[in-house]
Amino acid sequence: MVGVCLTVISIVQTFTRSQAVRTLVDDLLAVNALVFLCACLLSCWALRTRSVRRMHRVESAADIVFLVGLGGTVCACGMIVWAAA
Repeated sequence: MVGVCLTVISIVQTFTRSQAVRTLVDDLLAVNALVFLCACLLSCWALRTRSVRRMHRVESAADIVFLVGLGGTVCACGMIVWAAA
């Protein structure tokens, strides 16, 4: 998902006409890339922890962070479509 965010950042430059929307989408996707990276790190931590209770908490946190990233990606895609129209 980090790669998708970075690829879309470069594609946005060619398809959107509005500089304000372009900058906002770029920033949102850059933050999303960091959010997906955090979700990946949390997932790795959950796999490596020995405490079952901690593992479940970290898994839940990773799920929430990942869903937040997906929501941000959907918002960015909606802004790209809106700006391209």
